Amino acid sequence: MTNFAANVFFYEKRKDHLAKLTAICDSIEGFPLDYTAESLLDIELLYREIEKKEKWSIFQTSKEEFEEMMFVYFGEVVIESLTGAEWVIAEHPLLQGEQVMGIEYNAYAIYATAGFEDLNDQPLHHLFYEYERFTRRKAM
Repeated sequence: MTNFAANVFFYEKRKDHLAKLTAICDSIEGFPLDYTAESLLDIELLYREIEKKEKWSIFQTSKEEFEEMMFVYFGEVVIESLTGAEWVIAEHPLLQGEQVMGIEYNAYAIYATAGFEDLNDQPLHHLFYEYERFTRRKAM
């Protein structure tokens, strides 16, 4: 895949994931996506609640797709909050010729091959802590 094609592919993927996540959150009263760091706490709690009850089908999604949507939303929050943060595309570290999407800020990057995978293996507020790691980066 060419660099241009990868950029278009991942742009469309981000757009689709944000639209679906917005629709899910709009269906829950009092749960708007406002692209603040604090909203990452709410998204993570929603994920954990759906996972605990195994109710992915209610929102016509899968756990894996929701994890991808969370990563995209996380990236948009970072980019909205931090001047200079941006989406980047890089070669997959294990699969030659495959690209992966990530967020970069001041020479620090986080890439996701499949979104935030299984947050139940992470401490509570993992998304917010990852956001804070970005904010602690000094301007270069």
